[in-house]
Amino acid sequence: LPRTAEAVVAILAVVKAGATYVPIDPSVPAARRDFVLSDAAPFAAITTTELADRLAGHDLLVVDISDLGGA
Repeated sequence: LPRTAEAVVAILAVVKAGATYVPIDPSVPAARRDFVLSDAAPFAAITTTELADRLAGHDLLVVDISDLGGA
């Protein structure tokens, strides 16, 4: 997630839910991102529309933070 107020809210929500937040910088190479996702084995990812396609091929729920604007 980009460094925004929405990202802070998402991180706090993850921690409040008792889950673990694993940050992945969007600028890292695909191999590094894939390694982190394989190693951490998350069941969900919070991202943006622009970055969601980078999670294709991973078995996880993708939550688009822009879809949560009115929630």
